[in-house]
Amino acid sequence: MKVFNPESQFLLSVAHAIQSIDRLAGPAILGGIRGQLSIAWFPSLPQGIVQYDEASRCWHQEGEPCADENIMLRISDDGWTSIGPGDDFDSWLATSVNAGDELLELMEFYVSVSAAKIGSSSISARPLGNLIEEVYLLISQGQGHPKVLPLHGQQLTKEHPEFAVLVDAWLTADWDTIVDQGGHWDLGAWLEEKGMTEAVGSTENLRLGDLILSGDGGIRYAGMMMAGAESDLGFTPALVLRPRADVSLMWLSDYLMHAAEADGLVERICKGWKYLPKGLTKIQVMCPSKKSDQIVNSIERRTARGAYLNYLKAAMRMREPFNQMATIYQKRTRAAKGLHTELLDDLEAMQHPLPFFLEYPYRAYRREDDHIRKIRMGQRLLGILCKVPLYLAVEELLSTGHPVGQEVLGKLKTSPPSDGTLARLHKEVADKLDSGEEQGLSVFRELLPVLADNGPLLKVVNARNRMHHEPYDEDGFLKIVAEQAPRIMDILRNALRETRFLVPTHLKNVAGETILTAEDVCNSEAYFRSIDLKVSLALYEFPAGQLIAWRESPERSLTLGQLVTATMVAQQSRDFGVFDRMESNKPHFIFLRSE
Repeated sequence: MKVFNPESQFLLSVAHAIQSIDRLAGPAILGGIRGQLSIAWFPSLPQGIVQYDEASRCWHQEGEPCADENIMLRISDDGWTSIGPGDDFDSWLATSVNAGDELLELMEFYVSVSAAKIGSSSISARPLGNLIEEVYLLISQGQGHPKVLPLHGQQLTKEHPEFAVLVDAWLTADWDTIVDQGGHWDLGAWLEEKGMTEAVGSTENLRLGDLILSGDGGIRYAGMMMAGAESDLGFTPALVLRPRADVSLMWLSDYLMHAAEADGLVERICKGWKYLPKGLTKIQVMCPSKKSDQIVNSIERRTARGAYLNYLKAAMRMREPFNQMATIYQKRTRAAKGLHTELLDDLEAMQHPLPFFLEYPYRAYRREDDHIRKIRMGQRLLGILCKVPLYLAVEELLSTGHPVGQEVLGKLKTSPPSDGTLARLHKEVADKLDSGEEQGLSVFRELLPVLADNGPLLKVVNARNRMHHEPYDEDGFLKIVAEQAPRIMDILRNALRETRFLVPTHLKNVAGETILTAEDVCNSEAYFRSIDLKVSLALYEFPAGQLIAWRESPERSLTLGQLVTATMVAQQSRDFGVFDRMESNKPHFIFLRSE
């Protein structure tokens, strides 16, 4: 095989992975120009020597032309990768990879999974430990192949305390202890010096596809180290996660590197090394069930992220009128600050989403620029914030037959309540529940203090009243909403953090466990993903097509519908209604998307 030695460390890891791997069905020929690597790949051919004949402009194997059409790959030193047959570049798969390890996964995915086989498998909560085949300790990376030691933290701590002290110092970035212990940078050398190499257990070789986690929060690829593309410093000792065969390296690395839910997770895993590998089972991640869907998920994410970064780079290369440059950049800074603030709000909504009937009106208010419509959206948001927390509590009280629930429902049905009346009912319900022998709330127990202390909500109600009466202060209303609405939403996020709002679709039994498949309706985009959850309650607690509130620990389920309801307005479009008033002795709901 032709050998190509690029200057780029990334391309060096790609070349090393291609040259060393033996699991690919066909050979690959490497060639390239500065900053780019090209690979010709024949997946259908057996292993052998393939050469390109310039005269006939075709590939030959052992003197015979290769009739099969080869697949071409082009990889740039920034990680951007294109893969496909022929010269029709528009039909090629394009995404980014971070190391040779990921390229191999992408190649196998390309030839083994047809478009017809790619579905949308459900996303479910899975313990991180179930995604990992084995956890290792990287102990040597000097001359020869890097070595790893299977890690059983508690056993290692008990049997080799002196060794455990040094491991702990490295994985918690305790540099003082490292210096006190002699400043060892290679655990393999330390073990040899102490004569403990065999005592701690047998080692294995680091593999392509392993992920290396260091105490400083860094994440690296085994392929980069094995190709000699990474510095020796900053690695040993380090943790090594070996993903299972049915788990995508691309997806797992994306999650650890970029997910808001995984912020600080690498440092926490390293600090808790003594409880590994069992400790990983306590970390829950939302993950597509099939590996192919995990890879598709990563490709979509990386393509979108790459397009965004490229757009930013292109914008920064624009030439500005020289004498107006300072003013233009100041204007851009203000615009970027406003956009960044909005993005932070969006990220918070994604990380700790509230149900659609709260997120949707809040997002509509935030994104409205027209003054008149901003006022209208602010009033609608106020109405939702007055109703929903109260309604959720009342729904649960009604389900248990609590007299406070019946009393409040009677008041709601008597006449359409104003925002002020609803805000006063918050306090009234909280006081009655707090003074009673039983609180009456289980699923929504964290809402009780929210109802009791609704000062921010009352400020918005008072501002709305000043807008409709003298002094008719519209700007004052908008100012108060801008100040208090984010605060109220944060309070509700904390209160409802342990509660999921779902629309069940079906139940199934898997290996003796009941699995609920449901739409998760906690977002603002009206796209509700399907998730799988293990449940143990009676089947009637999960009525198909109805809105429920569900808590995992202790498990509770509450079917909603009297004051807050969900309905289908088209074949694949769901809307949510909030009780407004009684009409002809029937409850009338305001549907958010139909309003």
